[in-house]
Amino acid sequence: MRSTSIAAISTLLVLALVGCAGTSGAPGSDGQPKRKITALVFTYGDMTLDTAAGTLTSRPRNGAPQTVALRLTPDEMARINAKMDEMGFFAYPDSFIATMPAGQGGELSPAVMYRYEVATTAGNKTLSWTDSVPSEEHKAVQLRELASLIEGIIQAKPEYKTLPAASGYL
Repeated sequence: MRSTSIAAISTLLVLALVGCAGTSGAPGSDGQPKRKITALVFTYGDMTLDTAAGTLTSRPRNGAPQTVALRLTPDEMARINAKMDEMGFFAYPDSFIATMPAGQGGELSPAVMYRYEVATTAGNKTLSWTDSVPSEEHKAVQLRELASLIEGIIQAKPEYKTLPAASGYL
């Protein structure tokens, strides 16, 4: 009986260790363990994707908010996760501000406001950014690529097409 209990406890400990090892993985480009996204709230302009709720909400300036059911597939979430790992997303500041090279000016019109609220197996991260200058700073380019990836996934969904056209980003 005692040896059976010890064997059962040993088996549980091994399973627990194997399960924990699966969530950390090799380090990402930010030097932190790779994370698995468990939920994402992505706001761009007047649209908000909430993967935990399985919704996409449009908040047009001239009209009532509309929400549709929209779920991302595990493959789509994995693509977003891989891009975040690749770019070192979790090492970005909570409020990102792109810089312009000296002597270069101008503003993007319309400016686009982004907000990423990411829940992962290794903790949470919120990042806000108003893309208002034509910066070619590597981190700004990477954030644009991430936003473009997520927007492309959303816009390819039939549910997206049922929402009213966006009225502008700011």
